[in-house]
Amino acid sequence: VTSSKDTSSQTCISFIEGFKKLNIPCVDNKIPEVSKRILQYHIQKLEFVKKDFFQNQDRPVCYSTLTSVARRIPWVRDLCKNTEDFLLYLKEN
Repeated sequence: VTSSKDTSSQTCISFIEGFKKLNIPCVDNKIPEVSKRILQYHIQKLEFVKKDFFQNQDRPVCYSTLTSVARRIPWVRDLCKNTEDFLLYLKEN
């Protein structure tokens, strides 16, 4: 599941690719700054996920009815999947 901000970032990256193809100098000068801001957002998001994981690794917020080991597995899978989806999108574009 991607948030609206993630979807917005993916849309923004698509627009950046389109603008790169236009080869307009004043636009080309802004592309690195916009790309940097998008990456900074996702770095902050990853840092938050990392911090949240370590704070809650003994008591994940989801799957509370499962045993402690069993509930960690899907929780970590969800974190990895969400991060991997965005990184794959960046790699493709």
